[in-house]
Amino acid sequence: MEIKWTKLNCSQIEQYYEDYLNGTLSDLIDEGMIRHFAKCEECFRNFLKWGQRKMKTQIRKEITEEAKQMACHEIGWWKAHHRKDTKALVKEMADFYRLLFGLTLGEAGLTVGFRINAAKFHDKAEEYEDKGNQKKADVYWNRAKEELQKHFTFLEKLRKRNK
Repeated sequence: MEIKWTKLNCSQIEQYYEDYLNGTLSDLIDEGMIRHFAKCEECFRNFLKWGQRKMKTQIRKEITEEAKQMACHEIGWWKAHHRKDTKALVKEMADFYRLLFGLTLGEAGLTVGFRINAAKFHDKAEEYEDKGNQKKADVYWNRAKEELQKHFTFLEKLRKRNK
């Protein structure tokens, strides 16, 4: 039976969201909600605002020390990148990945190395593209992609190992 969505049953969507937050609904956005949102843009905006308020309140209560450390390391690598301090960039990113994915410092350093290499190739690709040399740019875009593939393959293997 298909649900007939109207503005009147937006409270039903709020109940879905409550159930999701409480872990009693496995999938927040189901087909019925997507159809509803496609028909009722106002409901979608209200739902997002309502959900953001709920999540902010809930998350504020749950911020862990580990989350605080990850935020510091994320900001740390942003700053190091801006300051062009490669050593600090590698350290901050490795600490971030260590905490986020539960890696050893060595594993984190290795996967971060792939990502940093990809970023360097990305910068070179942009440089050549900006100069109008698309052929050379594409060589560097491909090299960046290869490094990211190594990065994500390594993370996938570690994730499977840690299951």
